Amino acid sequence: MGLSKLLALISIVVLLAGCGKGKELPPLPATGTVVAFGDSLTFGTGASGEQSYPTILQGLISREVINAGVPGEKTGDGVQRLSLLLAMFQPKLLILCHGFDELQNQGDYDQVARNVRAMVDIAKSRGVGVVLVAAPKIGVMTAPAMLYGSVALQAEVPFEAGIVSHILNDKSLAPDGTHPNALGYRLLAEQLAKKLKDAGAL
Repeated sequence: MGLSKLLALISIVVLLAGCGKGKELPPLPATGTVVAFGDSLTFGTGASGEQSYPTILQGLISREVINAGVPGEKTGDGVQRLSLLLAMFQPKLLILCHGFDELQNQGDYDQVARNVRAMVDIAKSRGVGVVLVAAPKIGVMTAPAMLYGSVALQAEVPFEAGIVSHILNDKSLAPDGTHPNALGYRLLAEQLAKKLKDAGAL
């Protein structure tokens, strides 16, 4: 095994070991709204609108899920946008998967970490539950960016570590290795539905 693949594997193991176990969410009311917030992975780039993970998740959990993904958005802009969206939709839960597009374009890693933490803090300050989803860095082997595990542990929020990286490493789920196809987004939605159930939200 090459060094880069070994480092990627170690990163995945470390992230999974700190994946927010025991971080519970309050039950999500049947009328509770969920906001899925992020960039192209949330928007559903690579598939049609009805095949995005927020749309599929809505059917799986029988709650309204707002797709608040903006392709190409930087995390700093996400920080500015989030407060307005939370005020507009009054969600009970935020699913946050942001920073993917920025990391692929050699964005400032530390700044992305600060911005992701700021978004988590904004939601928590409004009493909104948060599930943080790790976006990957794409390389010889796509692996979760370590910053998400650190933020989840510090902020004590439930954390989905490896599903996006798993999808992007599978050509049947992400043919171009950059964005999921319809099947990949369905798998992501199914894993997030399981995460919500395990955390007590459903």
